[in-house]
Amino acid sequence: MTANELYRQGLDRLEQAQIEDSGFDCLQLFSHYTGISRSSLLADRNQSVCEAMQTDFLAAIDRRCQGEPLQYILGQWEFYSLPFAVGHGVLIPRADTEILVDEALRLIENVTAPKVADLCAGSGCIAVSIAKNRPDATVTAVEYSDRAITYLRQNVADNQTTNVTVQTADVLAGAWELTGFDLIVSNPPYIPTADIAGLAKEVHCEPIMALDGGDDGLTFYRTILQKWTAALNPNGMIAFEVGIDQAQAVSALLEKQFEQVYIVPDLNEVPRVVLGIGIL
Repeated sequence: MTANELYRQGLDRLEQAQIEDSGFDCLQLFSHYTGISRSSLLADRNQSVCEAMQTDFLAAIDRRCQGEPLQYILGQWEFYSLPFAVGHGVLIPRADTEILVDEALRLIENVTAPKVADLCAGSGCIAVSIAKNRPDATVTAVEYSDRAITYLRQNVADNQTTNVTVQTADVLAGAWELTGFDLIVSNPPYIPTADIAGLAKEVHCEPIMALDGGDDGLTFYRTILQKWTAALNPNGMIAFEVGIDQAQAVSALLEKQFEQVYIVPDLNEVPRVVLGIGIL
């Protein structure tokens, strides 16, 4: 089978399964399993592909047709220009969350050797990205899920971030002995429980504990503010990612405890990050 024939076969299967962005997904899987880039495919559509690669690629296509996320099939995804291992049991890093990292780095720009806590750290994409861009920072990545921590530890090691410490703890239980942070950053579960059933098939592959934010989606925001604000220094700051239509509600919670509260939109002008500066 030629490369073009194989690619077209994969694309046809994805389109028949009504997979969104089927062309992008097919090309990602094709390049991953055959080693043939888009430019190489265009340059020589008739190049041959060995049988083993054909089998692996079409098996991956079938997994995607069944609703398994592309990122899980590939086993890795890029975030903030860094590679992160992902798979079943950990939330997939998303581009929207890069806005949270941007704002976190801006908040600590003038802080010498900042101490940062990333709560609900998951894959570690936030903690590692902050640590790589601020080598003088000390970052504590707090995660409760055993499966997620496996990926978290791998990503800390793979990205050679020696300034990240992994802490196994239930964020909802409080900070315990953790204290003295200049910044707390978090992308917590924020989907209202009743909305989870209606999520896309791909999202249902991700761990529910990383998605379920309680009845109104605000459980983690309330608890973090109640139990973790004391872990901040007097001039401490907090940065949250929020879901659609949650920014005002989360801002109202922060205004009870912080002197300045800001909302930052993502690239689609959706209010995506809420910041609190200076503890009242």
